[in-house]
Amino acid sequence: MRTDVILRQAHYVESCLLRGAVVHCAASLLLALLAMAGAAAPAADSRVQVLILTGESDYPYHDWRATSPFLKGLLEKTGRFDVKVAEEVRGLTARTLIGYDVLVLNYNGPRWGEETDRAVEEFMRRGKGMVALHGVSYGRFFGMELQKGRWAASSKGEGWPAYAEMLGSTWKPENIGHAVRHIFTARWVDRDHPISRGLEESFLADDELYHRMDLRANIHVLASAYSDPKMGGTGKEEPILWAVPFGQGRVVHTTLGHDTASMYQSGFVTAFLRSVEWAATGAVTLPARLNAGGRQSGRTRRACWWSQAATATPCRSTRFLKATRTSGGGMPARKLRRSYPR
Repeated sequence: MRTDVILRQAHYVESCLLRGAVVHCAASLLLALLAMAGAAAPAADSRVQVLILTGESDYPYHDWRATSPFLKGLLEKTGRFDVKVAEEVRGLTARTLIGYDVLVLNYNGPRWGEETDRAVEEFMRRGKGMVALHGVSYGRFFGMELQKGRWAASSKGEGWPAYAEMLGSTWKPENIGHAVRHIFTARWVDRDHPISRGLEESFLADDELYHRMDLRANIHVLASAYSDPKMGGTGKEEPILWAVPFGQGRVVHTTLGHDTASMYQSGFVTAFLRSVEWAATGAVTLPARLNAGGRQSGRTRRACWWSQAATATPCRSTRFLKATRTSGGGMPARKLRRSYPR
């Protein structure tokens, strides 16, 4: 209720008390108190409604059980988002998605079925949003299947055509790969977009830098990074975050976010949270620098660059990660063990 309405109600209470109209005063006083309470209470429906789609990943390379709760915590910490998590996506319908503003895709697994596929497509075409993360850029949704530990074109037919349109990219199975996991500099290509406006020109990422992806003509690259040949890269600028229109909806796809260690980086946190808000609303109100909170220490790892095109004897390089979080980080001290085939 507006302030002028509250003031009028208060003046009326004062005048009726002077006239001695106790009953009328009591009723007016009650209305005034309710009005002031309504004005002071925050509007719960002003928060962006987020649904994280998860429940499967190509473990051990990506672990949704660690990353999805971490993403939920990042979103909730801002106070801007109200977050729910769907760990069983198959069976969701258009009615299920009513009330949500944006989907966060952290899933790589079996197809969801026609009804759920259609529901997600309709959700996006109506003007809603989606943010798709690292690890969703290949797999069964693209018509692939695992053959002897490698992704290959499926013999069972094509994938979900709208999925590639929403993500704005495809990836030939023989090109799937990335440089060695390392710290690299990511640069904002478009600094006038709402997601990147007001941010520093670059940020550091501790991640896998995907390469040789095929982007659609209608995508808008917002950030990229140089893929260093010394690290097993291509020697080119590789896109790492782009925006895609789909119907009336907005999609942001980023190739960053391999694990909670990469998601802990301030650059990722800022890009991810601002992307979710923009995908949902078309605008960004969050500050220009965000972080996961807490601190991180004791990290060690070994890694090898990975490419499905490699024909030499596969290396099996084990990376150990020990990450300590304080209460602000939302993650307990733990040791993760990953093995990456080349």
